[in-house]
Amino acid sequence: MPFPKHAHTITGGCNCGAVRYRIAVPQYADRPPAFTLGPSPDLANPRTPRLPFALACHCNDCRVASGNSSFEAIQTPAPQMTVSALQVGNGSNLPRSHTGRLVERPMTEDEVTASDADRPAYVPALDVLRPDVPGAEGTTLGFFHAFICDKEAASRSFCIRCGGPVAFHCRPQAEWFGPSFKQPEGWSDIFDVLLGTVDRHHLDKEDWLAVEHDQAWDEGLCWNKAVLVNGRSPGARRHPSGALSDEVPEGDLLRP
Repeated sequence: MPFPKHAHTITGGCNCGAVRYRIAVPQYADRPPAFTLGPSPDLANPRTPRLPFALACHCNDCRVASGNSSFEAIQTPAPQMTVSALQVGNGSNLPRSHTGRLVERPMTEDEVTASDADRPAYVPALDVLRPDVPGAEGTTLGFFHAFICDKEAASRSFCIRCGGPVAFHCRPQAEWFGPSFKQPEGWSDIFDVLLGTVDRHHLDKEDWLAVEHDQAWDEGLCWNKAVLVNGRSPGARRHPSGALSDEVPEGDLLRP
């Protein structure tokens, strides 16, 4: 389901709270079209994808980087995203093990506001979530990419304190997408923000953060694609907690 048409803000961050972000989603008319719709996307068509949106990437690199059967994220133009990263001295010398969050994870809008009052200012994501940019120095942010880790090309950001992945950054190029690519107007970089890092009170709002687009489908795992198309096998069992002794009754499977 597409995002609601009114302007709103999505918040989230890594598991220990060292890295927090905001995605400022503009009103529908101001959202840019996706950049792989060819030279003349039909903006009058309500089915034309506009950014940001939720996606799943099934390519091998994204799958391994996410540690899941597919990489689920919010694809957002860089200008819509800001980041607050705590300073912790020389992040490269952090201990190898940690217990506890630096900041408790907010569960409501009010808790987000209260937590942000004691944080460093939010700054443009391009100034923080890329390797070798000044805003990343002294934070817990680390960067990696299997092919080229470069602030001008692509990188994956993660918190080296809690190990939580945050986002994939890239600057899309025509050579990657061929004639489907159209250079965005007024911006050039995107962030794929891992969907699981979004604050729970956003994820629980209806289903507008459900994945809209599956990319690199041809590279997807056969069993995972079958689950996405047909649902889990009839023999799959659901348990209310971590214990296998109890099962969720069929009538309660979709209960909040």
